[in-house]
Amino acid sequence: LRPDLADEAVKRGKALLALNRSREAVTEFEKAVTLGRGAIDPYIGLGEALNAAGRLDDARRAYQAAVALAPGRADLHHLLLGVKRMVPGDPQLASLEALARDQALPVADQISAQFALGKAYADLGEDEKSFSSLLRANALMRKRLRYDEASTLRRLERIAEVFTPALMRRMQGAGDPSAVPVLVVGMPRSGTSLIEQILASHPKVFGAGERKDLNTVLGQLAVAKGGRVPYPELMPGLSAADLRQVGRRYAESLSAAKPEARRVVDKMPGNFGYVGLAHLALPNARIVHARRDPADTCVSCFATLFAENQPFCYDLAELGRYWVAYAALMAHWRSVLPEGVLLEVEYEAVVEDLEGQARRIVAHCGLEWDAACLDFHRTGRTVRTASATQVRQPIYRSSIGRWRRHAAQLETLLDALGPFAPRGEHNT
Repeated sequence: LRPDLADEAVKRGKALLALNRSREAVTEFEKAVTLGRGAIDPYIGLGEALNAAGRLDDARRAYQAAVALAPGRADLHHLLLGVKRMVPGDPQLASLEALARDQALPVADQISAQFALGKAYADLGEDEKSFSSLLRANALMRKRLRYDEASTLRRLERIAEVFTPALMRRMQGAGDPSAVPVLVVGMPRSGTSLIEQILASHPKVFGAGERKDLNTVLGQLAVAKGGRVPYPELMPGLSAADLRQVGRRYAESLSAAKPEARRVVDKMPGNFGYVGLAHLALPNARIVHARRDPADTCVSCFATLFAENQPFCYDLAELGRYWVAYAALMAHWRSVLPEGVLLEVEYEAVVEDLEGQARRIVAHCGLEWDAACLDFHRTGRTVRTASATQVRQPIYRSSIGRWRRHAAQLETLLDALGPFAPRGEHNT
């Protein structure tokens, strides 16, 4: 009705971006920039859409324009640091440091400023200052969150208790036969986006990003059964028809994103809690588990202000204990799943031997090899995760052993990891 309104163009851009149609979203946000005449939201949306589309230089310019319009907004500095590397003499650093010293700054802006400073100092090689900023950022963020650690860890334990070998045998083969879904699971920041990007570079694969479909379908089933029994407690009471329904609805939901694709990747890391269910509901689906050094994984989580809350990530001890619980559940899945369902992929192995690991991943998904998977960083697709910038780069080694740069400040994390803590500096 009113295509000349900047606010409506922003809303259309956001809607298109939510549908992973980043190129169309860029067009809408560019229109909003013209119509908005100096409004900030069009530039923020444009930066996000350009970043999702892999146009990092253009995204940087959009965010720089937003910062220039509102230099006192720490969240804009944080967005800009996500698509640029801080270099010595950059005036943005002084602006950020001044913001961080402002005691009157709202807590949300303090959090953004400290996370941004953590990234800026890391770029400059000032590791101690970087981690000090991250400690402040995470402490502020943790105070804002409600996180029941005991309940969360107990739930992960309970999943393993419910999915006994006997239950897996009894329900085996009852699900939907679709082979379309590929689930990439693991901890956040463990390499799930890299694996998805490698697969999505294959002409017969569509990378759907982090999807909530499986959780949604399972919730619908629970409601249909009266809503009194949550997951995982409802599992023993499910019929073969229930499992087929879960598998069919989930597969149809993923296929709708790209009907012509032979495989559709769902890289929601937290689906590691649903691995047994996914196999029973879709016995022909394939599951890829992204694994990375536990300390590197946790430090990377600690350095990230997630778009959607990962409440276990903002305290080093809680983060370490969550990693241990996740690892225990994945060990359980390995013990009860049939051979060939779950592929373990080490992030470090992908860095050392990209082609060898890419071939393993593609073969696991029942696809013929395609060399385009080696040029994953050139693949033009929408990526909206915390790793959107990283997957646009060729393989690099700088993230391996990242924890060692902060070893002196990681005692709490390494103690929580216990026997999973890497050896070396921690022992000395």
